[in-house]
Amino acid sequence: MSDNHFRSFIPKVLRDLRAIMYQPDPARTREALELFRTEFAHLVEMMNYLETYYFAEGKTNWMLCERQDTYHAQIDTNNHIEAWHRTLKVKFFNQRRTKRVDRVIFVLSQQATPYYYRKTVESAAGVGRASKRQKKEQASHDRAFEHFAFKRRSGYQASLVKLADAFDTDKVEVQSFSNPTIWYRITIERGDGPLPVFTECTCMDFTQRRLLCKHIALSMLELPGYEFRETAKPRVSNTRDVIQALHAVPEQQEVPAAVEGNQGAEEVKEVNDIIQRIVSIMKDINPNALAKDEEAVQSLKRTLEQVEAIPEGVLSFKRQRQVRY
Repeated sequence: MSDNHFRSFIPKVLRDLRAIMYQPDPARTREALELFRTEFAHLVEMMNYLETYYFAEGKTNWMLCERQDTYHAQIDTNNHIEAWHRTLKVKFFNQRRTKRVDRVIFVLSQQATPYYYRKTVESAAGVGRASKRQKKEQASHDRAFEHFAFKRRSGYQASLVKLADAFDTDKVEVQSFSNPTIWYRITIERGDGPLPVFTECTCMDFTQRRLLCKHIALSMLELPGYEFRETAKPRVSNTRDVIQALHAVPEQQEVPAAVEGNQGAEEVKEVNDIIQRIVSIMKDINPNALAKDEEAVQSLKRTLEQVEAIPEGVLSFKRQRQVRY
């Protein structure tokens, strides 16, 4: 049997196996299993494999009907066990394969058990999963506290937050956690309460995500009562925003007739017209139909044709001034 002929049966095989897996009635499961054996008996190698590792006696625990009298029968995978093993290896044992017995006992009794107990209580109380924003904020607070505790254990008693300028109380500076020669500046603005609030930090993490960073978290730890307030900043985040930005582009003005006789005026007017056609084509793209590849591809092809129509001298002129990073 050719590979192409075998591949044509794969979707039907998977659907039937899934139906067998999630059938709770044992009688219907046996009936579906016999029908499966009859229908795909010509796939000899596949059936031999399934009979050996999945259909044989003692190998059928993957079927839901075989787990009706067992506790937690609604659990169909071992994903939770694998996740817990990964937590043990990464969070508590730091991915070390060789561990002393006393160290394993200490970690399991003093660290892993309280952690697992807290997770169990949260699950029983119906506490939902933290969002990505909440996880990011908690990680920033944890990093800030670890850095603060490390500095204090090292004998550093001075404040980790200082004014950027003695005459400007709207800016404070925090030293980088990894590079002591770098200082990040944090902006302070008036808040709704009695104390000001932190709004921005010049570190790369805050600049990219606009979320609470570890430097602001450290400032909140050093200055109790101060809080972080997220400030909205317009930014282009998806294709729809790009299209809206293109719609906001004003129409270019025609080259004045008074300068048409000047040297290069005709070339400038030609480039201006080409750019306007490019903008016009991009404005015709429907944001709701971007998932339709044909329409998007055709629009981009038309745009590319217009870009290639720009005089070569102008493109080379721009390339000479392109900054390379």
